[in-house]
Amino acid sequence: MEFGKIIRKIGAFIIILIFGGILLLALPVCGWLLFNAQTWVGQGIAVMLLGIAALPMMGGIWYQKRATFWLWSILAAGSVIALIGLVILFNTPTGQAEQTSPIRHRFTQATNFQPYTLTNIIPESEQVNLGFALMPYLDPILTFEQSQKVSVFARRFYHEMESDPDFHQLGSVMGWAYAELRGKPFDVGHYYLYVPKGKHSEPLPAIVFLHGSGGNFKVYMWLWSKLAEKQQVVIIAPSFGFGNWGQPGGQRAVVRALQDAASVVRIDEDRIYLAGLSNGGLGVSRLAEAMPDKFRGLIFISPVMATEI
Repeated sequence: MEFGKIIRKIGAFIIILIFGGILLLALPVCGWLLFNAQTWVGQGIAVMLLGIAALPMMGGIWYQKRATFWLWSILAAGSVIALIGLVILFNTPTGQAEQTSPIRHRFTQATNFQPYTLTNIIPESEQVNLGFALMPYLDPILTFEQSQKVSVFARRFYHEMESDPDFHQLGSVMGWAYAELRGKPFDVGHYYLYVPKGKHSEPLPAIVFLHGSGGNFKVYMWLWSKLAEKQQVVIIAPSFGFGNWGQPGGQRAVVRALQDAASVVRIDEDRIYLAGLSNGGLGVSRLAEAMPDKFRGLIFISPVMATEI
């Protein structure tokens, strides 16, 4: 009997030690989210992570002491975590905007939007905000001051965008950008399509936008939508992983998106413009060389240029 108690104590101690360590590792991330999250979802996820990390440790304490207090604490904490999780899942974007929405996801391959992935459940604004916090450590050219300034602009745009139910329901496609970093398939034929509101009797001009490094952030479409409405122009924004447009397949992704968009809205083939931001400039250069008669004009936005062309 005494031997059994000793085994239980050792097992409980090991559980407390392991999950206590996990909790300590989770504290910096959760603390950052609690104090820097831009949304209640981000703060809710921080509370959930802390709770999930703490539950096994609480279970180890209960197993060792068999105290009713710890049992009720585990049940209460588990209930709170489950409730927060259900509320977050209930508010997770479905990827499906209303039929009247000017913005939507389109796929040129047999792929569907996956709403209940971590990269969609966690708001894109939180992912970008964390990215700005980490970038000065990863890129010595970008200072903390510069990162903070850009982050302020990004937060404002995301706040405005998420108040629009159409854009909110789109969710995020950042999961495919992260897939490339993990060596997984990322060119799934996705692109954003924005068609300006109203009835159009004539074919519309179009801008094909190639995103930069980091992925096809939804906020890009929010900014392009202003120009789209003002100038009555269609915006086509293919997703190509992390934005390495120099890789094979970039041209194919653009061609597929153009062909699919033409089946949805009438596009003036003589007024198609190609735009690229940052690393997207590399794609613009190479596409212009490969398809010189396809685009009426090229737009470079703080571009990376293809020097070998």
